[in-house]
Parts: sequence; structure tokens; C-alpha cells
Amino acid sequence: MTETIDLLAQYGPREAMEYDVVVVGGGPAGLSAAIKLKQLAAEAGKEVNVCVLEKGSEVGAHILSGAVMDPQAISELFPDWKERGAPLNTPVTEDRFLFLGASKALKTPAWALPACFQNHGNYIVSLANVTRWLGQQAEQLGVEIFERNGKRLIGLTEPGKGILHIVERLLLEAENLRQASQEYAGEQSGTLSIATTHTQARYVLPRVVQAFRAAFPQVRIALQQSAPEHIAEWVLSGKADIGIATEGLSQFKDLVSFPCYTWSHVVVVPQGHPLLKLTQPVSLADLAAYSLITYDVGFTGRGHIDDAFRSAGIEKDIVLTAMDSDVIQQYVALGLGVGIVASMAIEQGKHHGLEAIEAAHLFKPNITRLAVRRGAYLRAYTYDFILQFAPDLKRADIVAALNEPTS
Repeated sequence: MTETIDLLAQYGPREAMEYDVVVVGGGPAGLSAAIKLKQLAAEAGKEVNVCVLEKGSEVGAHILSGAVMDPQAISELFPDWKERGAPLNTPVTEDRFLFLGASKALKTPAWALPACFQNHGNYIVSLANVTRWLGQQAEQLGVEIFERNGKRLIGLTEPGKGILHIVERLLLEAENLRQASQEYAGEQSGTLSIATTHTQARYVLPRVVQAFRAAFPQVRIALQQSAPEHIAEWVLSGKADIGIATEGLSQFKDLVSFPCYTWSHVVVVPQGHPLLKLTQPVSLADLAAYSLITYDVGFTGRGHIDDAFRSAGIEKDIVLTAMDSDVIQQYVALGLGVGIVASMAIEQGKHHGLEAIEAAHLFKPNITRLAVRRGAYLRAYTYDFILQFAPDLKRADIVAALNEPTS
């Protein structure tokens, strides 16, 4: 209980969106319930806020497709369902109930079948399409539908998107006010959350973190390592204050990203490898003669490696990929292939008994970028960290970019 009180005192209550009724599950039953509630409220002249939480990526995503549907319930919900375009288009024209034998089938006469086995007046439907149609009717009545994927809320249907944009802006401003109040109160403590790749965390950040900690000993640093797309998501959601990666950060309009430094790839091989005996700079054809070990797709400039071989029309044989430069070099040391790694990782290669071969002429240079959420209020220590990581940046330029509206 004390811990809960402390959290509330530090961060305040959770942000909330209030509804009169929340329906969990956007299937036919849940949507019909939400629709009926809105209809009854309209008949009574009252306003009822209804929300549907759908676990799928869209309404109807988790509904089995084929069904024979009795239109009685939908007729009670929408007597004019035909005019509304409900996807009940194929009426049942014939029932056959067969007993199957070893060599023939025996048809049961219709008069001998119970009522539940007789489908005259019913429709053959795609239940997923019916559910999507119900979702559209619910939206028109003002029901807000939150769509989910697994355990993550990934989006809203169209009526909710405008509201969500406003809510996100309000939450960002609330967080900005909290950060500003701590700043003007002279507080130099807090947590700086940094999302980055393994390569940046292992080879580039230690020097910066060490200097930052000396300047701000009361600030705790939380390093989160993942793929570039997750890094962007964490910064956008507020889970991370800063994102650092080579790939992808400049593609998100709600992120402000800054180029920090340029680096190249190098080739790493065991001592005595034939590539070390070349009298000319190593070529792509030279590399293609060996099995290659490098980064996973989407990591640490892998796209430039693939582009170089593709543009030259040379087939490559990548036998092993990894996110971690240390892992790549470990397998190179075991003799499984020739490695292509980031230039800042070659110091570690010396511990594996590897030699580096310059490859800047083979692959396009890579730019590591640092990103923050557009419109965010940054504490003084956050600016200090950014400027230590990228000394060529200026605080005034960062502030201007943060406040620049999206086009």
C-alpha cells in the first residue's frame, strides 16, 4: 500500500477515459449489445457513452467465416437491415440431411427433421463480414471501438481516432507540465530512459554515460535495447525519453531525429585468413567467395550491405545473422565465415584474435540518429546527454526542431 501511495504522489493518478458502459469483445453479441444500448438511450432521450474493446486488429478479425444465419435477431436490431446493406445476400434454397452409409447416403425427409434443422428463410453468410457491418452500424450510433492486437492497443476505428489524437496531445502536455515543474523547482534527479540497439549500447554509449553520470549523479539511467522499430515505438509512447539507432528513426513524423555521427562497416577475419594477403583493396567479389556472417535485416546498416551486393549483381551467402556484434565476431573466430560488422565494434574483435579489413569503399556510410518525441519538454539533463552524445548539435536547434509543427 505504501508503494502505491508513493507512486501516486510521484506521478499522480493514471490517465483515464470514462465511459458509462465498456463492452469487452467486438463479436456479434458484444456489438449488438452496444448497438441496443445506444438505441435504447436515444429512445429515452439520454446520452450513454459506450466503448467496445476488440482484441483483434480489426472488427471481425477473429470470427470464423462460414455460417447459416437466422435473420430474426438482426431484424429486431435493424428492421431495415436490407436497406442498410447488411451482407445477407445468399438465401438458403434447400436443406439436405443425410445418413451416410458404406456405399450410399439416405436422405431424411424435411417433415421428419426438427425445426432447428430446417433453414428455410435463413441466409448463408460470412460471419466476419456480418460482424464488420455491425461494427459500422455501431460507429454510426456513436459507439467507440478500440481495436487490439494481442495485449497491445494498436488503434481506434475512425470515430475514435480524432478523440485519441486530442487525448494524446493532452497527455503529452500534462507530462510536459510535470517535467517543467520539476525543472523549475531545481530538481536534478529523475530517470533518463534511453532506447537503443546493442551496438550503440555496447560500443558508443559507455563513454557518454560515464561523463553524464559524473555531471548528474542523481539521475538514474535506464537502457533499453531492442530493434529500431521498437525503439521508435517506445519513444512515441513515452516509454523512452531518447531513441538512438542507425535504422528507421527518421521515418516517423511524430519523432524529431538528429544526425549524430557517420560510421562504416569493416570486414573481420581470423588471423592468417587469405583475404589478409590481398594486394588490392578487398572487393565484393572477394567477399562473395566466402560464407558471410553479419547483422539481422533492419539492424546496424544491414540494408547498405544488401544494397551493395544487389547493385553489383553479385550473389552473397549469408550463413548466420545476429543483432549483436560480439556474437558475430565469436562465430567468425570459430571459422564459420567472414564477418561484416560496424567499425566501432572492431576493438572487441581483437579479443577474439580477429583482424579488421577496411570496407568503407564497398558499402555506403551509415548515419546514427538520435530521436525524441515531437513537442516533448526535455529536462536540462536530457539536453546535456544529447549534446554529449552529439557535440555538433546546438541546444537552440534542438528546441526549434521540437516545436516545429508537422507538415
